[in-house]
Amino acid sequence: MMTSALQQKTCPVCQNGVATCNGCQKRFCIPHFTEHRQELDRRMDEVVHKHNQLLEAFNLQGNAHHLQSQINEWEKKSIEKIKIAAEEARADLQTFTNRRKHQIKNLLDNMTEQLKSSQAAAIHTEKELDEWMHKLMELRQMLERPQNIEVVEDEAARSFICLIKVIEKPNIGRYPTINPTEVEARPQIQTIATVLPIHSVNIPLSAKWLQNGVTVAGGNGQGSGLNQLSYPYSLSVDDDDTIYITDLRNQRVVEWKCGAKTGHVVAGGNGRGRRNDQLDCPTDVILDKKNDSLIICDSGNKRVVRWPRQNGVCGETIIPSISCERLTMDDEGFLYISCPTENVVRKWQVDDNSLKTVAGGNGRGDRLDQLNWPTFIFVDRDHSLYVSEWNNNRVMKWMKDAKEGTVITGGHKYGTYMAPLSGPAGLLVDQLGTIYVADHRNNRVICWSKGKKTPSIVVGGNGHGEQGSQLDGPEGLSFNRRGDLYVVDRGNCRVQRFSIEGCT
Repeated sequence: MMTSALQQKTCPVCQNGVATCNGCQKRFCIPHFTEHRQELDRRMDEVVHKHNQLLEAFNLQGNAHHLQSQINEWEKKSIEKIKIAAEEARADLQTFTNRRKHQIKNLLDNMTEQLKSSQAAAIHTEKELDEWMHKLMELRQMLERPQNIEVVEDEAARSFICLIKVIEKPNIGRYPTINPTEVEARPQIQTIATVLPIHSVNIPLSAKWLQNGVTVAGGNGQGSGLNQLSYPYSLSVDDDDTIYITDLRNQRVVEWKCGAKTGHVVAGGNGRGRRNDQLDCPTDVILDKKNDSLIICDSGNKRVVRWPRQNGVCGETIIPSISCERLTMDDEGFLYISCPTENVVRKWQVDDNSLKTVAGGNGRGDRLDQLNWPTFIFVDRDHSLYVSEWNNNRVMKWMKDAKEGTVITGGHKYGTYMAPLSGPAGLLVDQLGTIYVADHRNNRVICWSKGKKTPSIVVGGNGHGEQGSQLDGPEGLSFNRRGDLYVVDRGNCRVQRFSIEGCT
């Protein structure tokens, strides 16, 4: 602040009365003091003008606009590198696929000749029919899910795109220091703050189910209409009998109210893709009631996503970069994920966001410490893990922290009644320890009670077909609170409900 004082001394310039400036401590005569004040006012106007210019620039651009161009340039170059890598991967995939199709074509041609010859001579036996059916199943698997072709991350080229981060350093100077923070340009695993208890049902050992199922979803042919399904895989049942179905080829999860004629898309349904509002071959869904959301195995995108159950526009990735097929959750809220291409089952450690192998992990095989294409999984109250193995045709039980499992049933190359499993799929364990398995290729659901060596047929087993007493490639299983059994009847593009006797 500028002030002045008059003193009775001579001016060194004009020898007149003097005014002293308390700011610069110089002495001026009255006229010169006035000029000095005018100069100070002019400089003050200049400071105010510069201040206003900076304030306007701040309001328009903020204070990091010059760094935005660096980020944009990094993004542009990285996208170009990704595009090139993607094109090369597509070309390789086409080459490998064509090679595999040529192999399958040769095998099919040989089988065609065998079938024609046997059919003409009318000498085919039941054993030969079973073997041909098995070969066809294997060829279909080779075509749809070739085990020797997969997309993997190139460890040797991990650094071909250097991830960037923006850091805030402590200020050096007179201005207040903000605590340093980091914003990393990469996805972070999110924790799941929920506990979803095992939906157990008290089912007596003597329980039986009506053999004619009722269609509660789909059943109107394969298609994309809201009254149709296309390759349904799994389901979850709410307390009010609302069911949530993974509709794989329609790239969506559909909610179907009890008694409804049509479903309602609650996740995906926007075409196949990687966007947050899209899914790519969803294979499993868990109902998370605490957070009013769905946890979805988005297998084609190699991620597990959480999707709001009410008016959800898009999902949130909670576990990225995982080769996933099926999900289950224990009573402590830990997620378990089956990874068939890696022949392991992993447990998601919520506390440190890590993935721990809890079954398999010793290569593909049929040893007790190995798995071969694990699909459906279930965890009981003792945290024992049950695993359906598609290629080993068996169900394994892995105790908590065990290094190897025990064979509960199956293990034969191809199932008949005496060798009961052929493509085990959906898997449930009730409170009494009875194990329920969808026997996919035998078109039935069977169960083992504790202490029994042979299974019982629960429903199906009447040949593949679309009648109420028939199934065609059953997949996911679930119970409601009454003990009614829900079966995803994949080949018939429907969900069947089989009521427990006495509770119709």
